[in-house]
Amino acid sequence: MDQQKISWLSLALIPHIGNRTLWKLYRHFRNAEAILEAKLSDLREVPELRRNAIDALLNKRFVRDPLNEIDRLQKENITFLCWEDEEYPEILRHIPYPPLFLFMKGSYCAEDTLAIGIVGTRYPSLRGRLFAERLASELASSGITIVSGLAVGIDTAAHLGALKANGRTIAVLGCGIDIPYPKQNVPLKERIAQKGAVITEFPLAISPEKWTFPLRNRIVSGLSLGIVVVEAGRRSGALITARLAIEQGREVFAVPGPAGDHRSMGTNALLKQGAKLVERAEDIFDEIELLKNSLKNSKQDVEIINSEGNSLEKKLMEVLSDVPLHIDEICREVKKPVKELLPLLSSLELKGIVRQLPGKYFVLER
Repeated sequence: MDQQKISWLSLALIPHIGNRTLWKLYRHFRNAEAILEAKLSDLREVPELRRNAIDALLNKRFVRDPLNEIDRLQKENITFLCWEDEEYPEILRHIPYPPLFLFMKGSYCAEDTLAIGIVGTRYPSLRGRLFAERLASELASSGITIVSGLAVGIDTAAHLGALKANGRTIAVLGCGIDIPYPKQNVPLKERIAQKGAVITEFPLAISPEKWTFPLRNRIVSGLSLGIVVVEAGRRSGALITARLAIEQGREVFAVPGPAGDHRSMGTNALLKQGAKLVERAEDIFDEIELLKNSLKNSKQDVEIINSEGNSLEKKLMEVLSDVPLHIDEICREVKKPVKELLPLLSSLELKGIVRQLPGKYFVLER
């Protein structure tokens, strides 16, 4: 493991420093080593940096020794991915405040760029569970990777459906990879690691808490081209994933359910708000052109996604300058909708290339 990765792992093991705080530090210092070496005077220059974060950085209060952590990760075949790594999922770079590092068991492949997330209640009806499993199998059979959160219920059905079709699936956790949660899905987690990937932004020994699941959910939607909500009550965590997907410019799909059934109140509400109705895999292919094309040539589409992302970024760089430009004008210039450009502009802003001004105006930072 190179020094830069060791530095990122060290930062991951310092408490009181969340992802947004890390982004403040990264944008200011530009690399992990510089963050760790920063003095009090340097840290005070970082806007809105909390005192407890400053103290933790200055005192190097690691929860565990970083070098021992490296040995443990290697022993358990867990890969530590950093923002600078080429292997970091490209699609995840374009969400607001993406994780600066990931812990992964298994492998993330180029074809995983073509992914659909399937989420829903932990207490599904038999109808809902069977539908999620069948939909995941149909999509996986067409070369689509299935992303979900390994929770009991709809998540489990989605992962199982992909595995039954001998397809790829990704489980995103709201805890450390070593935590046996949920306990009944430990064998499933091992199967997924062999036929896909188990991913989390949380270090080893971090237990699941209420605050960790929304962070998990943003990665589920961030790794997907679209999110399908199968069954969800009005306060289901799956609805948080749907909201995050909208913020990230992803497509949102919902499966209609019986009127009055509490497990369908959330999905039916999504449909009223404009989510796309799903009764079969073709409904998803019809809405996402890249997935439709994947039926013809999955590998070719992965190249298309990467080349389009790069060409769009270049186009934005050509359009933007030191003169503020409104988002509507940018959309007209590059001939793309707001929902497609905002995630990319946010990513460029996080990299320090673009700056957003009040009123949705953008300028080149450098």
